[in-house]
Amino acid sequence: MSTSSQEGHVLYVEDHDDTRILMTMMLERAGFKVNAVGNAAECLKLAGSGHH
Repeated sequence: MSTSSQEGHVLYVEDHDDTRILMTMMLERAGFKVNAVGNAAECLKLAGSGHH
């Protein structure tokens, strides 16, 4: 993965804790703001709140 600076916001959904943590770290290092949740219900709640 490139270490170039990116802009953007990612809402990442992953039910495996280790994978979610690793991908969140990788995306943040690439310059993205990340909200990571563990299931679809959490995703819909966060997406509906406008805080993503």
